[in-house]
Amino acid sequence: MGRLMDSCSPPSLNPDISPGEKGSATREHPCFTAGCEKRNARIHLAVAPRCTISCNYCVRRFDCVNESRPGVASAVISPAEALVRFNAARACLGSLSVVGIAGPGDALANWPQVEETFRLIRSQDPLVSFCLSTNGLLLPRFVESLERAGVSHVTVTVNTVDPAIGAQIYGRVVLDGKAYKGEEAAGLLLDGQLNGIRLLTERGICVKVNTVLIAGINDAHVEEVARTASMLGASCQNITAMIAVPGAAFQERAPVTAAALSQARDECRAHLRQIYHCRQCRSDAVGLLGNDISPLIEQICQDMRHNKEAHGKDDKSDGNGNGAEGSRNYGKSDMSGDGAEGSRNYGRSGGNGNDAEDSHHYDKEALVR
Repeated sequence: MGRLMDSCSPPSLNPDISPGEKGSATREHPCFTAGCEKRNARIHLAVAPRCTISCNYCVRRFDCVNESRPGVASAVISPAEALVRFNAARACLGSLSVVGIAGPGDALANWPQVEETFRLIRSQDPLVSFCLSTNGLLLPRFVESLERAGVSHVTVTVNTVDPAIGAQIYGRVVLDGKAYKGEEAAGLLLDGQLNGIRLLTERGICVKVNTVLIAGINDAHVEEVARTASMLGASCQNITAMIAVPGAAFQERAPVTAAALSQARDECRAHLRQIYHCRQCRSDAVGLLGNDISPLIEQICQDMRHNKEAHGKDDKSDGNGNGAEGSRNYGKSDMSGDGAEGSRNYGRSGGNGNDAEDSHHYDKEALVR
C-alpha cells in the first residue's frame, strides 16, 4: 500500500518529511512537522469529554488547572464557547494555523459537538487547518464525516497491534452500549484502528500514530506498531513515555527511561518518520508548543462574559473574541502567559485542580459509554 495520497503533501524543504508527504498543511502543522512548531501556533478546544475506552495509564480531568498532560482541561466547553475561544486566540496570535480537538475524551465519541465546533469556526475562517485525536475505535464509521468537515490531519493512538498486549493496557472498551474486556476488547479496538487508518489515508487525510511506551508491556513491540502503521499509509509516529498519573491503574508503574525511549524511536524510524518534539499537551492548550497561553485566553473569555453581563444589550462585544468597551487590553505582548502590568497572573500555579473558575462539572462514570 502506498504511503500517502498526493493531497497530503508538494515536496518539502524539511528533511524530516518524506517525499510521500505532500501539501503545505503538513509542512506547517506544528504537531506533525519539526521546526514549524516554533512559528505556528495551535489551539486545542476541549469540547469532547466522553471516551469509549478506559486506558490503564489515563485519568481524565475536566476542572484541572495545574497539570500539563493529555486528558486534562480547565473546563469542558460548548461549540459556541469554542468559537469565542478561537477568536480570542486568533486576535492574540498572528500565527494560529491549526484547530485541534484532543479531548479530554475521544473526539469521535463526541462527534456532534466536534462537528458543530468545526462548522462554526469554518464559517469565520476558511483557511485554518482542522485536526483531531482519537483512540480509533469508531474511526471507520466517521471517515466520510471527517472528510466532509474538512479535517486534514488525524492522530490515532495505537499502543499495540497484538490483542494479548492490548488486554494489559485497556481496562475496558465500550461499543454500541456494550462493555468488553480483555483480548476481545483489545481486538475490537485494533480492528477500528487499522481499518480507520487505511480508510483515512486512502482519502488523502494525513495520519499520525501516537504510541505510549509502557515499560514491561509494549516496549519490545512498538516496532511492529510502526511497521503496521506504515503499511496502512500513516505519515509519522509519535512515541511518548507513559506518564504515571495518580489514580490510574498504572500509577505505580515506572516510566521508561530516556535511553529506552530513544532506542524505540531509532528502531521505529526505519519504518515511519518519528516525531521528537512532542510536549504531550493539555486538551485546552493554546499557542506555540512549549509556550501555553491558555490561561490568558481563558481570562479574556471570562472578561468578555463579565462585560456582557454587566452591560447587557449595550455591550459592544461582537461575541467573536474582539472585546468590548472597557475590557482589558490583551496585546500580542501577553502571549508568554505572564500577563501585562496590572493584569492577573496567568501561569499555571499549584493547587488541587478543583479551583478553576466557571468550570463545568460532569458525571464522570456517564462519560465512558
